[in-house]
Amino acid sequence: MAFAPITTVRLCRAVPLDNTYRDQLTFDSRAAQESFFAGKTQYSAGDLSYQRENSMIRYPAQYDSLVDCNYLCYRNPQFGDKWFYAFITNIEYESEVMTKVYFEIDAYQTYMFDINIPACFVEREHVNDDSIGANLIDEGLALGDYVCTSFTQKNFTDWWIVVGSTVDLKDTSFPPAGGYVYAGIYSGASYYLFDSDNWTTGSLLPTLIEAINGAGKTDAIVSMYMVPKDIVSGGSSGGYLPASVRTATNLSVPNTNTLNGYTPKNNKLLCYPYRCLQISNNEGNAVILRYEFFNGNTPNVVFRGVATPNGRIICYPQDYKGVTTNFNESVALGNYPQCTWVNNVYASWLANQSIRWGYQLDRNDFNVTTNSLLAVGGALSGNAVLAGAGVANFAASTFSGLNNQVSSMREEKEVHSIIPNAIGGTIGNGYTNVSLYKYGFMLEQKTIKAEIARSIDEYFSAFGYRVNRVKVPNITGRPSWNYVKTVDAKVIGGAPTPHLVKIKEMLDNGVTFWHGDWVGDYSRDNGGTPVPPPTDKYNLTVTGGTGSGSYQAYENVQIAADTTVNFQRWITYNGGQFIDDSTTPSVFIMPPNDCSIEAIYTTVPTKTRIDTVMRKYIGAQEWDETIGMFQRWFYGSYVKDAWCCTCLTYCAYEAGVSEQVPPNASVQKLYDDMTAMGSTWKAEVGGQLPEPGDVLFFITKQSTTVLHHCGVVSAVNGNNITYISGNTVKPGGGTDGVFEKTTVIGQGGDYYVRDFGKVNYT
Repeated sequence: MAFAPITTVRLCRAVPLDNTYRDQLTFDSRAAQESFFAGKTQYSAGDLSYQRENSMIRYPAQYDSLVDCNYLCYRNPQFGDKWFYAFITNIEYESEVMTKVYFEIDAYQTYMFDINIPACFVEREHVNDDSIGANLIDEGLALGDYVCTSFTQKNFTDWWIVVGSTVDLKDTSFPPAGGYVYAGIYSGASYYLFDSDNWTTGSLLPTLIEAINGAGKTDAIVSMYMVPKDIVSGGSSGGYLPASVRTATNLSVPNTNTLNGYTPKNNKLLCYPYRCLQISNNEGNAVILRYEFFNGNTPNVVFRGVATPNGRIICYPQDYKGVTTNFNESVALGNYPQCTWVNNVYASWLANQSIRWGYQLDRNDFNVTTNSLLAVGGALSGNAVLAGAGVANFAASTFSGLNNQVSSMREEKEVHSIIPNAIGGTIGNGYTNVSLYKYGFMLEQKTIKAEIARSIDEYFSAFGYRVNRVKVPNITGRPSWNYVKTVDAKVIGGAPTPHLVKIKEMLDNGVTFWHGDWVGDYSRDNGGTPVPPPTDKYNLTVTGGTGSGSYQAYENVQIAADTTVNFQRWITYNGGQFIDDSTTPSVFIMPPNDCSIEAIYTTVPTKTRIDTVMRKYIGAQEWDETIGMFQRWFYGSYVKDAWCCTCLTYCAYEAGVSEQVPPNASVQKLYDDMTAMGSTWKAEVGGQLPEPGDVLFFITKQSTTVLHHCGVVSAVNGNNITYISGNTVKPGGGTDGVFEKTTVIGQGGDYYVRDFGKVNYT
């Protein structure tokens, strides 16, 4: 039977599909599918003979006009409305007006609406739920080393001295103490608190110990140790140690959704092993926690302790792994500092001997009295012999006995008076952290490095997560694309077996289903964590020089080394190029991504810059232990007063440049000292610019004549100066602390940079 030549064949160009089946397109309907390929049509013929699936079409067109076509569609109207879609595999010249077009049926596009893909084992795919903690199957990827990206610390720096005694220290007669139950455990001794702050020899405790020695009750002190005030509820110097256990106290937990500065698109990267929380006790013991195992993904870490002699302070997660108080995931601090005290051996012996001597003297008095009665009795009876004997005995016992007794006492006293004082208690080893104000806990957010995070994130964006479940594959669900890889997929429905097998192989090999004409464009928003809107500026970090800031792609950036002394060359770590990498200053051409460059020297600076030191304290706030460290370093105690200058000069001390930036609490005094060294100059537009590590001095609204605030320069971009300072308002509002900010050089107003101070680090 002959058929009229009414078959339609369309030759298409720029169809983003090929017979590797690595990519496929999805459509909501057959009409949408037909419309898409109609838009890709380069040539169309509607009067061709019936087309079979014989891998070749004789197309009435010149060979040269068809070479850019890569796809075709055909329909045989006499047998239905179905369109067949195929990859063009080759084009062959036949004649000037006829070309052979070889093709291979695209099984998925042709039978997309005729098949069904039931549940099977899905190895990888783009999940529809990308919430934190929802996808935890190990990917088996190389992670490299962890880096600390954020941290908080809790150091115990204020202490009680605790004295255990078998006598009541609150009663000057020192009666026996009754003991007490402390933290659920009975103690025969009672415990008393004494403040360690502003310690002097005239303090309450030394005076009390001397009184105990004088009372002959030195052995009543059975222990003396120190405990942090943070774990003692209430209490006063000279009072009793409270019997209760310290209730849980919350700690600030570092929790940023960045990995070494990189913000991932896929939330799996915010889970372990790409990110974790480490709690350590600064003594080599640590525990690793997973952010995703906290209730509501909100990390809550607390500490509590027991103030008894062998007690501990533990730091543990709250509402973690379904456990409200998770002691099994804790890290502990023990090793409370043990103290010594002076036992005045002579005073204690004297007090004890007074009792014995008093007894002996009483006995002598008894003998004297007895002999006296004998003498009186003899006289009354007229017995001269008895009376004489009594008188003789009286004299002998009085003078001989007393003389011997006194001589013995004097000898004992002289012997014991030269015995030195003894020390009670012991001082153990391992108290270095106490001395360095580092006795406490460190909470660190640890992540993989940014470059590895970016690589893994792009891998997840392209190929989804490992799923390893029996389920219906997610062919759709994400806004831009879905990747699927199965094991032994099932494909059923109205398609010839060879095509069903082809679709099965496609799924088992892994395929990306694109939901629009953007095949290969992974920059699009694909759900999960919304992709930040594109920016036309990228961050440049300059190490060992100036020029850091945000710039447009391919912008010329003016850069300069910190010093021309021993400068060798510039290097870049992630793109961009230099006009001349051997000169300073120079020009760097910004790439279309965040970038880091570094100035290389034949010899490196001999000292660490102040801004490098202060940077590690960013985030410290009034009045935490870090601020306490600055103040104790300068004042010797925790003075709660203005601290921007103590913070700066402490960091200068730590950097080893105190001879140039001497210890100060007064900003004006620091400026005067540096001016006397010839290292300051006025901050003026068009004047000398500072370099990272230099000091800057501010006029504030508190004073228009006297310098009132200071900090350290961390980056310079023309007149825009980035600096780090202490005792400064938190950006966006909040408690004063150590923060990094930017200011603009320019005189006037009630807050501006008036002066700079040079610091030489080489």
